[in-house]
This record gives sequence, C-alpha cells and structure tokens, in this order.
Amino acid sequence: MNGFSLEKKVVDTISGSGDIERLKYHLDSLTGRNTILVLFSRTSTQKTSEEIRSTLRTVLQEAEVKAKVTKECIQSIYRKLKRCVRSKKIEEVKCSFADEGWVFPLYHGGLIYGFLCVLINKGRLNAQLLKFVEDFLLLSLEKALKEIELIKVHSNLRPRAIALSTVHTVHRLISSTLNMDELLPRLARLCLQVTRSKTCIIYVRKGNKLQPSAVVSVNSKPRAKSINLEKSKIGRALDEGAVILTPRRLWVPLMEEELVGVISLREKQSGKPFDINDREIVTVFAEQAIVAIKNAQLYETQSFCGFGYGYC
Repeated sequence: MNGFSLEKKVVDTISGSGDIERLKYHLDSLTGRNTILVLFSRTSTQKTSEEIRSTLRTVLQEAEVKAKVTKECIQSIYRKLKRCVRSKKIEEVKCSFADEGWVFPLYHGGLIYGFLCVLINKGRLNAQLLKFVEDFLLLSLEKALKEIELIKVHSNLRPRAIALSTVHTVHRLISSTLNMDELLPRLARLCLQVTRSKTCIIYVRKGNKLQPSAVVSVNSKPRAKSINLEKSKIGRALDEGAVILTPRRLWVPLMEEELVGVISLREKQSGKPFDINDREIVTVFAEQAIVAIKNAQLYETQSFCGFGYGYC
C-alpha cells in the first residue's frame, strides 16, 4: 500500500466511523452554534480550487447552511492545507460566512493523513475547545490506524488458515481416493473452490510433455493443450520448479525429485489479479496434492502388476 492510498484509507475509515458526527455534536453543544466540519484527505493539497469548492458546498448543503462559497474562502483553505503539511500545526482560515475557521492536521507518527476544517458562524473556539478538537482527532486517528492494522493482520492470516484447511481436505482425499481418474478432477475442483478461480487445470507429466489430465471451470470447459517441457519457455521454467505468477495466470509445479505435474489456474472469479497469497495457498495445496498423486500412481502400478501385466 503506497503512501497516498494508506492516507486515503485512514480518512475513509475516520469518515465511516461516525467520529466526525460525534465531534460536531459536542462542538454544537459546547458553542451553541451550528459548526461546519469538512474532512479532507492528504491528496486534497493536490486538488484544484474547484474540487475543494465542490466538497465544501456538499458539506454545507448536508448541514442545511445557506452560504456563498467565495473564491477568497477557497484560496484561504487551499493555502492553509498546504501550510499544515509544512507546519504540522493548526492553521486559521478566513471565510466570509464564518466568524472563525481552523484547519487541523491529522498528524501521527511523523505523517499527515488528512485534515479537518472546522468553521463556526457567530461564535468562536477558545483555546480549550481547540485543544479538545486536537485530542479528539488524535484518538480518532489512532483508532483508525489500529483498525487498518487489524484488517492487514487478518488478510495475512487468512491464506494461512485456508492453506491449513486445504491440507486436511487433501489428506481426506488421499485416504478415500486412489483412482487417478477420480482423484485429479476432485483435486482440481477443490483448488478451484479454495482460490475462487475461473478455471483449474491439472497437468500430469508424460515423457517430455505435460498432458492436461483434469480440467474444471465455472463456465464452459476450456481447451487445454499439452506443454512441451523442452521447447516451451513456460515448460522449461516449470521443469526447473519455478512458480509462475501473473495477474491472470498462476502455475505451480508438482515437484518430488523431478516434475510430476502442474496446477494451472486462470483468472479469479472476482476479476482481481492473482497475488502472493494465492501463490502461498496453491503451493501448500501442491505439496499435498503431489502425495495424493504419487500414492494413486503407485496404486495403479501395483494393480497393474497384480493382474499380471508387464514386468514389475
């Protein structure tokens, strides 16, 4: 997550938390006036005056305040937003429809995440109230950052939980299915469900080629061609044990001492790109799938010998 996307996420979290509405309630009660609170993201310092005017007009309409938003007011807010970035302190703004106006930086840990503009008509914010707003915003900001961190931790733990669940499911498949014609489609369907992909193809190595042995799709069954391990660039990479990750494709080799097969996934059902979490989940899946496939191959070989075919 880059700087500006994190800052926008923080401001969106504060906006959706109801904290700004609660702050307005307290300020209205303490001043006996209708205070106007406008939340700006950090990227507002890169916006045009017209975009700031539009934001301010929207807030005024929602607060049922009839006031003309002048060019001087917009310029004052715009200048003070930029000055806040440098000073990291409260800056006073001038607007024709407000007796007082202040810009509070949402500042924490050396970073500015956004700003709150407080405008009050026929009233003033004394030093005590200014400090109250500062403290309130700091608590709100810390709460938003903790919430975002929890979401991040959850997103990191989720693939590990899925991977662990997948291990148990594949273990059940190993003990219940030794027929390759049944095993491979079941593994493909499970992988499709776990990753929420549109298509899953399991290839099995036969000589110097990977042959598609199970194809499962949420839509119509796609065509799957064999892959030459010597002539194909992808084939050579997979033969060396490389995982191939692109936004729309994920290839994970099934490796023992050498390449046994490959799990290939096409497109996420959500339209989102494949990421490192998908790679981690499918890699764990592949480690268990190779055990199931080798067991099934061994069973087929023993069955073949048992019926007296060939030399064993």
